[in-house]
Amino acid sequence: MNLLAAGNAQSTPQTLADAVRNAARFGHRPAITALTDEGRYEQSYTSLAQWAAKGAHLLQADLLCEPGDRLAVCSRVSWHTTAIVLAAWWVGLEVTTDPTGAQVVIVSEPPTTDVGDAHRFSVGGAIDGAPVTPFGISPWTHEVRLFPDTPPPATCQPDMPAVRDADNTFSHRDLINRTDVDGVIGRDVTAPITAAMLFDVAARPMLTGQRTVIIDRVAQASAHAERVSVWR
Repeated sequence: MNLLAAGNAQSTPQTLADAVRNAARFGHRPAITALTDEGRYEQSYTSLAQWAAKGAHLLQADLLCEPGDRLAVCSRVSWHTTAIVLAAWWVGLEVTTDPTGAQVVIVSEPPTTDVGDAHRFSVGGAIDGAPVTPFGISPWTHEVRLFPDTPPPATCQPDMPAVRDADNTFSHRDLINRTDVDGVIGRDVTAPITAAMLFDVAARPMLTGQRTVIIDRVAQASAHAERVSVWR
C-alpha cells in the first residue's frame, strides 16, 4: 500500500491528505513536469506519493514534528519541493516561505537569515532535486530514502493552517475550496517561492489531476509542446 492507496480514494476531500488519497485514480499520469536546460523529467502521482510518504515518516518519527509545527520552504522549486510540501501537510504542519519560528527549513543555498535551532535540509535543481552545493546541510533526498513508502496515519484536520504567507493564512479547507483555472499551469523555477506557487506545485495537481510544469527561462522555447495553458 502507498500513500495514494491509503483510505477511500473516492471520498470527498476534507483535507489535503484526503486529496492525495483521491489522486490514486491518476496513478502513473505525470503530476509534475520539470523542463530545464538539463533536460525533461516527470514525476507521476504514484511516485510523488511514495516520496511524500517517506517524508512524512521523516518529519513525524525522526524529527518528532507535531501538528501545528511549521516547515519553511526557502529553496528553489523542484519536484522534491512538491513531495516535501505534501509530506508536511499529511502530518499537519503549516508550510510557509518565512523561516522565522520554523521547526524545519528547506534551502537551496546557505541560509541568509538566522534559522535558530531548526532542522535544515537542502534540495537542488528542478530535475534531480539533489543539492548543487554541499554546504554542510543534510540533503533531503538522501535522508528520506531511509524511510518506508507506506505512510504514517494522517494527522491533519480541515481547519488546520496549511499555507501561510506575509498577509494570509490558508487552511486545508481553504485550499480545497479554491476555485482554479482549467488546464496545465506553468511556473518559472527561477522565481522566488510564494504561497501561491506552493499551491500550484503541490495542492493543485492532487485536487484537479492537472499537472504543473516547472520550467526555467532557458527552456521556455520548448514550453509550447507541454500544452501550458496559463503562466503564473
